Amino acid sequence: LNHRFRRQLLMDGNYGQIVFIATQSDILQRSKVVHTLGLPHESTLTECAIARCKYIENRMQSDFIDGLVEMSRALGETPDRKSLEQRFCLPVFCVSAIEHQKLS
Repeated sequence: LNHRFRRQLLMDGNYGQIVFIATQSDILQRSKVVHTLGLPHESTLTECAIARCKYIENRMQSDFIDGLVEMSRALGETPDRKSLEQRFCLPVFCVSAIEHQKLS
């Protein structure tokens, strides 16, 4: 999140009311995911998809907390990362437009 957007969310009291939808998760190259995430070479495509979604979720949540820490410091506060992690949960959903169309 860019600085202005984070500040506006913080000022409006909406910082804990965000949900991220990670799209464009349709194309998955097993070999690339195996290499990037350090998975075993025999990992299946399904295992790679699950691992990639978990990685995206963890990374988004970590970046979200980093933003809170940065905003707290900018306000002259001493942020406690652990309590921020407990207070704010960022739901992240990885979705596939192709799979959604198959279900519809």
